[in-house]
Amino acid sequence: NLADIVTTKKIHSAAPLFTRKHRGRVFVLMRHPIDRAVSLFHHLGTATQDPHYDPNLAYISVEMYARSQRIEHNWMTRVLSNEMEGELTSRHLQIAKLVLKYKCWVAFLECEGDIAKFEYFFGWQYETGRARECRDRLMRNEWPNKHPHPLVPEGSPAWELLARQNNLDMELYEYAEDMVKQRQGSKCWNDRICPKGAPKEHC
Repeated sequence: NLADIVTTKKIHSAAPLFTRKHRGRVFVLMRHPIDRAVSLFHHLGTATQDPHYDPNLAYISVEMYARSQRIEHNWMTRVLSNEMEGELTSRHLQIAKLVLKYKCWVAFLECEGDIAKFEYFFGWQYETGRARECRDRLMRNEWPNKHPHPLVPEGSPAWELLARQNNLDMELYEYAEDMVKQRQGSKCWNDRICPKGAPKEHC
């Protein structure tokens, strides 16, 4: 009765759960750093159940948020390099890139249906109607607690501020895009057709 999937934001802390006898495979669903920052801003200003809820965020703009101390700095680089506090350097970015390259199976949140990549690779099955319904909602990006909000135009002052605050994550995201394109020919799983019966490592 072992778990099939473990979800965590702390992959380095979770690593001791696995051994040479009981091996695991890390899969990552990445989101563009600007989209993530904007979504987090709107979430924290409205999600009363979140321990980091801040009602004051409902009264300021994204640009003001990007100038404040509340903004996250390179969250993905911190998670992958296991450096959640303190200053980050190019060394931490290099560690994060190596973790993605050698340890992770990567897909992208904005690629609708990219979860199919994980389904194919891991052989996931959905045994109940409720499970299939949940899966279909995820495929349509209709996850729980999703908060509709306007996008921040690229090149706008807010976008530039967020990009500057997350400069390492921006580079890491671009690296992940290039890495996936080299492996499968395109960024999004749905952009290519995997030949029937092709080895999983080729898809």
